[in-house]
Formats: sequence, C-alpha cells, structure tokens
Amino acid sequence: MGYDFYFKHVPENDLKLLLTINTVGFDFYESIELSERKKHIISYDFHLKQSDGRSILINQKLTPLFLTEDGKIWKALYVVSLSSASSAGNIRIYKEGENKMFSYNLKDSRRT
Repeated sequence: MGYDFYFKHVPENDLKLLLTINTVGFDFYESIELSERKKHIISYDFHLKQSDGRSILINQKLTPLFLTEDGKIWKALYVVSLSSASSAGNIRIYKEGENKMFSYNLKDSRRT
C-alpha cells in the first residue's frame, strides 16, 4: 500500500500530524545507541476516513525489525487497532523489557 494509503485515507490535519510523528520518531531513533534501536516501539493515534465520510480514531504501533548498516529503520512491523483515546496524537515510545515511556508533547514540541 505504501504512503499513498495515508494520502487517500487520512484527514488533512492528521496528515500533518503523521509528518510530525515521522520526524520526531526518526529523530528519537537517531539519538539512541544503535544496539538499542530495535528495542523501542513508537505508538500514536490518528484518524482514518471511512467510505461513508466519517472517521475513526486508530492507534498504530511501529516496531523496527531490521535496520540498515548505518542504523536506519529498513523494515518494521505495524500493528493497527482502534484507539481508546479521545483525540489524535498521543505519541509514546516504549522500551522493550523496561517500564520506561517517552512521550512527545505536540503543544510544546518537546519530548517528556
């Protein structure tokens, strides 16, 4: 499906959100040790347009599976489910095996 799917099925405001998430996520992965990159999962919520014109809020989790030689995400597993949140965003990064969670505040444009 590729990126065309998002351009066809995501409302304009949430497309901008996805671009922010993409930047924030890849910046985060670049900031951590190469050996740690596949241990982090990024989770976020956004709307999908339905065929009847309404939209639903979904949660998407990205788990890196394979990295390039220079440590960039090459292949990842995406898990999509209905979101339990009430609005889009909710950007969180979890580390496997730890109780740590990083979140990204969209209003302040910073990681907490």
